[in-house]
Amino acid sequence: MHCLPQQAQYGLLVSYGFALLYTAFSFPAGYACDRFPRTRLLFGAALAWAAATAAQGMARCFAHVLLARVLLGIAQSFSGPAAHTLISDTFPASRRATANAIYSSGIYLGAALASLSAVLGQSVGWRATSFTVAAASAVPALCLALFIKEPPRPVAAAAAAAAAGSGGGGGGAARGSRPAQVLRVASVRLVLAAAAARLFSGFAIGAWCAPFYRTYFPEHTRQFAVLNAAIVAGGGTLATVMGGVLSDRLTSGGKGHMAAYVPAV
Repeated sequence: MHCLPQQAQYGLLVSYGFALLYTAFSFPAGYACDRFPRTRLLFGAALAWAAATAAQGMARCFAHVLLARVLLGIAQSFSGPAAHTLISDTFPASRRATANAIYSSGIYLGAALASLSAVLGQSVGWRATSFTVAAASAVPALCLALFIKEPPRPVAAAAAAAAAGSGGGGGGAARGSRPAQVLRVASVRLVLAAAAARLFSGFAIGAWCAPFYRTYFPEHTRQFAVLNAAIVAGGGTLATVMGGVLSDRLTSGGKGHMAAYVPAV
């Protein structure tokens, strides 16, 4: 791996080293979130990815950095399933899209901070930057453990009541067929296909935009980092929150089918 060109090493770190593991472990992460307290899973995952980021700062070779990225991808795969189901069980349907939008806006704020970390890296070095990011990740994890309580699971409670009413039979079969039942819905399949296309393009832009500008405009690295942070944080956060608010208003106004056009636009 040491003989790989620098750009090939970077591609390995952002693709197979992170994205592939993140995607693959999202399925067992979702399974775990259905069965265990999600706040504890999120707390453990946040500490794990903080540790992985700190390990990146202690790396002595490319293989060590790759291993840290692998651990980071596995740990972060728990964030989506746990957070989305916590939001679903905490907020009423009339405010759920807005709550999810506020959560999703954290992706853009994080991407903006990641862009600014290039400036920090030039000032203090990439190792100190890794340790700083690791510490910043551990703080909200501690806040999560202290202030967020596990809400009841309405779906699980309803399923338990139904199973009790039928004498407890057939519960295992229902659980086993849940993924197949979800994928039978045509709208779900369309949303999954659209999300895959959108995330593919968005991830490609996010992964390769900074290396492109650094290669062709090396004298403007700091300017790019600051401007990119402002664009991502401002545009991404504004569009995400507005989309959530608009979706909730359309749904509460009896035009729930129109909410599907919000992400399409």
